[in-house]
Amino acid sequence: MRRPATLILLTLCAAQAAAAAPIPSESPSRVSAQSAPRGKAKPQESKQAESRPVILRRDPKIVDVELEVALTLFDSPVLDSNGVNVVPERFRFPSIEVAVPVLTRTSWFDTDFAPLAASVFIDGRESKLEPGKVFSKTGAGVEALLRFQGTVDQPATSLRFVGRYSTQRWKLEIDRERAAQATWPREWPQWTQRYLGKELGIDPADPVTKDVAERAIDGGARSVTPYIAAQGVIQRVLGRWRAMTGAASELAPDGSLRGMRFTTGESPGLAAGRGTPVELATTCVSALRAIGIPSRIVYGITDANLRKRDRGDDDERRSRARGGLTFRYICEFYLPEIGWVPFDPIEMRGAGAGSRTSIGPIKGFADVTDLEAVLPLAVVPVPVGFDRADRYAVWGWKIAGGSVIDSDQSYSGIKLRETGRGNGKPPVAPAPTQDETP
Repeated sequence: MRRPATLILLTLCAAQAAAAAPIPSESPSRVSAQSAPRGKAKPQESKQAESRPVILRRDPKIVDVELEVALTLFDSPVLDSNGVNVVPERFRFPSIEVAVPVLTRTSWFDTDFAPLAASVFIDGRESKLEPGKVFSKTGAGVEALLRFQGTVDQPATSLRFVGRYSTQRWKLEIDRERAAQATWPREWPQWTQRYLGKELGIDPADPVTKDVAERAIDGGARSVTPYIAAQGVIQRVLGRWRAMTGAASELAPDGSLRGMRFTTGESPGLAAGRGTPVELATTCVSALRAIGIPSRIVYGITDANLRKRDRGDDDERRSRARGGLTFRYICEFYLPEIGWVPFDPIEMRGAGAGSRTSIGPIKGFADVTDLEAVLPLAVVPVPVGFDRADRYAVWGWKIAGGSVIDSDQSYSGIKLRETGRGNGKPPVAPAPTQDETP
């Protein structure tokens, strides 16, 4: 009987030169814990390498941001649930609170709220808001909110909330060989515990996901380092992900970014082997948490024209034609004393990671294209304690007084305007090795 082929584990420095065993064409089965020999570095080179951060920031750019979220009434009759044309009813809110998430920093990004300004527009009438009442941190980490709380006491057709602040974006240079040498900690830092358990859309206890993750590495995840285990598990997930069922985003009628795209009419996930980009991202993060590696999704937005290589639908093509926006789901996993390592499952899938027969450098894993062009907003799809907008779109609201928003008569949207301000400083800096703490 022919023996099943196994996946040969190669160290990052020798991956491209070493031979790999053949595998079935469907997907890689497991990664074995064998390693190719590694040449010795010269003492001086070794000392210089060890003195450098594993994740290095380079070439910072300062970009001012104007981020807008809006609720808009359809301007023509719409069909109700009975198929009858009705004129959309203007909305009134005795009390409404809008929350827009922002991240204070990521491995590639810093936010400067010193120049923060905010306004609310009701049917075009602007009211400037006090920055100190708009901005609030949501704990000791990197999450924060821009909030507006007020009333809409006169019938209105549009409500817009605009925040303006400054950002600094970096290109990342990751020493993948040293990252791959980082060992498992005795215990993960306390602040990472939330990134090991179940959250909205992420379930490390899902039986199929857990089984795929635990069987991905020959000898088990702990037989290799966390970095190697993470890449092996993600490649295994991608090998099982046979089809994408849609693009990353859904657009509003005015071309603004309405929400994340989810599969409709069929069940997505590993059991089905299909789903949208956000469903693939949540599956990858669930799989890493299943083997005990802190991981998360950074929900961000970017220029849709930068994502031409991704599978698109009519909405995404419209967005590119209008110079519009799309969601981008950057996944990250944490390595102690190194920081958050980014990866993009969509880019990895396009680079053929699902059929790879070795663990070696691959685009999308610790080497993410156009990462600095992503405006990171949140690590959850809706702010905690708030209802989602009419779609999951990272921002949300609370409405009191019995008022409701009918998504058949109105729509939400996100718009982004950015202005480059030149180079930032310093030109080179270490990336953060942990989230902010008190």
